[in-house]
Amino acid sequence: MSNERQFITRAAPVRQTNTGSKVGVAVRELPFVQHAILAGWGFIHGQRVRKACAEDMPLKVRCMVLQAVDGARIALVTVDLHGGSRYLTETVAAFDEVARLGISVDRLFLFGTHNHSGPGGLYGSVYDTLTASTAVLGAVPLMPDGKLALNTGLATRIAELIRDCIVEAGTQRLVDAKLGFACGHLPDTENRSSAAFLNNFENADDARRSMARHLGVAVDSLPEDAVRMAVDPRVWTLAAVTAGGEVIGTFSTVNCHNTVLSRDHDVQSPDFFGHAADRLERAGNGVCLIAAGSIGDTDPLLKGDLDERRAERAAARDGKARLDQNLKLICAHADAVANAVTSVLATARSNASPLAALEVRYSEEPIAGQRIDDYVMPLKPCFGESTLAGSELGRGPPLFVEGIRSVFDDGDPHSPKHMADSAIAAVLLGAANDRLQRLHTFMPLRLATLRTEANEMTRIVSLPGECTTWLSARLERAVKGSASRVLVTSVTGDYLGYLTTAREYAVQNYEGSSTIWGRHTGRWLQRRLEEMAFTGAAPRLRPTAEFFTDVEDEWETAFNSAKDRGVWRRRDDHAHQVPTGSVDVREIGQYCDGRPGNAEPNPTQRCEAAK
Repeated sequence: MSNERQFITRAAPVRQTNTGSKVGVAVRELPFVQHAILAGWGFIHGQRVRKACAEDMPLKVRCMVLQAVDGARIALVTVDLHGGSRYLTETVAAFDEVARLGISVDRLFLFGTHNHSGPGGLYGSVYDTLTASTAVLGAVPLMPDGKLALNTGLATRIAELIRDCIVEAGTQRLVDAKLGFACGHLPDTENRSSAAFLNNFENADDARRSMARHLGVAVDSLPEDAVRMAVDPRVWTLAAVTAGGEVIGTFSTVNCHNTVLSRDHDVQSPDFFGHAADRLERAGNGVCLIAAGSIGDTDPLLKGDLDERRAERAAARDGKARLDQNLKLICAHADAVANAVTSVLATARSNASPLAALEVRYSEEPIAGQRIDDYVMPLKPCFGESTLAGSELGRGPPLFVEGIRSVFDDGDPHSPKHMADSAIAAVLLGAANDRLQRLHTFMPLRLATLRTEANEMTRIVSLPGECTTWLSARLERAVKGSASRVLVTSVTGDYLGYLTTAREYAVQNYEGSSTIWGRHTGRWLQRRLEEMAFTGAAPRLRPTAEFFTDVEDEWETAFNSAKDRGVWRRRDDHAHQVPTGSVDVREIGQYCDGRPGNAEPNPTQRCEAAK
């Protein structure tokens, strides 16, 4: 294994002569990888995948290409993975087929759904090795002699599928269309870090007033437990429709962790975002994209008393929980999301208007040592020990203590992040933070501004980490200007842990410890996005993207060997077949390729049976 400096050459976009307000959509299935380790559950608790979660519910990539009247385009792409990795984004943008559509890396919005039950090894960064488990079978994660690597074979195949999806959406499926917007509401979510949320305000009354002002409602209309729940229930939906009003596809943001399925089930699943998208598509709404909004501190809950909901969620996450119970929870939350979108589709269709203009701003400016007001960003990023301890979504082993505060000086921008007490934690954090210095030097930020002929302006902000509810609210206000709405999305274009406010950071354990650029990260994001929204022209893109990544040659060797020996399997025209038998993860696994027009079994068979 070697730690290499890699460059990906960015393809130059081709100016489009095709004009008019148009939209195209497409969908592909992702590979099913046997014996992969699940991304997002940590290096100890990530289980090796042995089967699909309901064989008729594969992971998918969904794409919506938007074209304005003057031919300017962007690609909105959701992928049922833990995050939209920078490595995948840059690899897709480097394809000439994508560049010929006028889509460069700044115009490619790769949204991860933050699904924790898909394969890891796709980031090409240390965060994947720390929390999304790319260890080769039998290796000890993060130890100096452990075999940790970017799974280049799998990453390349997924990048090719994303490319094919974009090309299909941007060519044969691109049709005249209008865009409409509406806002639904998702019930039954909870802020899992509400004490930190409340630390943003002077008191609970101030919190209620601020929440009401942000959501655009009267204080008296907030539920009694609004401050205790501390969530953003809005589900913004963009609907693309034909001149006749037929829905081509939808793009929605959901402010909730896409994590219902327990970490202890060794299945590959798109969780409830994927099930919700499938429900919407079966209802005749074209291709339906669901992206992660402000998810950093928000979890799903079921109906009922708050304490009962928490107990049921905890039981579902217990290792002894039955898979069918988790599937019931997935179905319930998928129904809630689908209902939130469906309830406002008529409104979105009625206000639809051609896309008159489309502007994009992109930032890849360095962070280290940058000054914001009276604050200076740290010179190096780092994790704290609580990152290893695990969050409320999934606790780590007891040797990693969560809740211990700082060994940094008060003036240090990483304070009060806590470093390692135990020898094991010191080894793991030392290895991680050593690699982190080279791997993450900036945060890729994207800001798209859509203007319709009805003079409606919408902004889409993409962030490369898990943004908390109140930081999302601040960023929304910072860039709104005269826009009618701002959609803030998380885990897009890269995965850099958590993004939080300074006052939240001061009392958070897991989220703050996983905010690798320290307590001023929120301020830096706000200033940078304000500059992108209101000053200057779009900067010139650099000709290459640079990576320092762990590369294991045997990944690629095994991938090619498996492909030559026919390990890759394809879906036939009538049924989804997952071949039996174990395949070593280094052989990439078995692949089921989805193509538009295939006859598919009912994706709710397993869920309905579990009810």
